[in-house]
Amino acid sequence: MATSGVWLSVLVLLVAGCQVRQADPVSLSGPGDAEMGCAEIAAEIAANRQRAVELGVDAEALERNNAALKPAGTVFAPLLLGLDLSDAEKIEIRALADRNARLEKLRARKDCDEDDANL
Repeated sequence: MATSGVWLSVLVLLVAGCQVRQADPVSLSGPGDAEMGCAEIAAEIAANRQRAVELGVDAEALERNNAALKPAGTVFAPLLLGLDLSDAEKIEIRALADRNARLEKLRARKDCDEDDANL
């Protein structure tokens, strides 16, 4: 009877520690896009690229963590609760790429030179 209480406690801790992050994708366009200057466009593109790299590293670490937990989960099913099954990072990376594509078009329309793009 005492062991069932221990297992219940372990299960509660596993479930409590399992929080799936919700995606928070960047908007494709913003209200001030038309007023942005070349330097602002280039700075946002660079920031978006950096954020995508950070998200990609997080996604790779998550994949390794999930892969490590899968074999253990076949033996002890509650471990599967520790898997992050969301695609939050992929959604956010895709949104950043789409935003950058839109900013590149805006940069071209504004005839920004290459020096501005290499900030």
